[in-house]
Amino acid sequence: ALFARLPALRDAVLRAGDMAELQTALLHLENGLVACRNRAPADARSMQEVRELQEAALLLSLAQRRRAWVNDIDATAPRGAQVDVHIVGEELRARVVLGPAALDAKDGWQRNGDRIEFAGGARPWAEQAQHALLGNTGIGADVLRSRLVLDFAVPAATVGRRFHLLEFRGVAIVLVFAADDSVHAALVDGDARRETAVNEAFLRAIAEVPGKNKVVSVPGALHRLTIDVDGTSGRRGAAVRVAFEGREITAGYQLDSAQPPNFKLYPQQEIAVVRVMVEAGGS
Repeated sequence: ALFARLPALRDAVLRAGDMAELQTALLHLENGLVACRNRAPADARSMQEVRELQEAALLLSLAQRRRAWVNDIDATAPRGAQVDVHIVGEELRARVVLGPAALDAKDGWQRNGDRIEFAGGARPWAEQAQHALLGNTGIGADVLRSRLVLDFAVPAATVGRRFHLLEFRGVAIVLVFAADDSVHAALVDGDARRETAVNEAFLRAIAEVPGKNKVVSVPGALHRLTIDVDGTSGRRGAAVRVAFEGREITAGYQLDSAQPPNFKLYPQQEIAVVRVMVEAGGS
């Protein structure tokens, strides 16, 4: 009967919605494990009982790590961030959602309903940091895989180059909107604080002729950009993939990506940001 209760105790841990429920479910599962181990010595357990104990012990360990990770992220993420850590298979995955109120907006940004907007054109390059939009997730640098999801809108073509510089986990990307509203991107080689490095990335981004399958934006419409940074097992670099509305627009390899999955946007033209979401896992 004791072993028969373990699946229900595991389900209670997985269903726990908040930290109070999780704490109670963990206590019950831990007590259940202790009772089963005390009732049936190791050499007297059936194969089924061994499997039940192993699965329960694994889940207990994952859930305890989940609780600790949520507490760590909550302690450093900005007020208003939505934090969730869930168990997928035998690993943990974190998700942090940053709305306009949870983003750190520098000069030139203004809240407007459900979005935060940057007005005006490009500023002098030396002033880029003064007009940045920053997103701190509270997630540490030890995660192996990470994804940035940016929901935003841009206006119709304006005078000058229409592009933005983004950084995610230390990976810098130039996102370009051409005069025909086609979307292009390129990774920045070297220091993204250098204007020449960003200009070179801009030229690479627009050099490719997209042809019939070009990716196009709709001025004023809400769009989604995703940036995946997946580290290698040796943590010597990471594969980078950038997609606009689910369609890849550039990819590459970053040698140094051992940074927390935080977000930076340096606007060069008008842009409205609705939401930033970061998902991360693996260690």
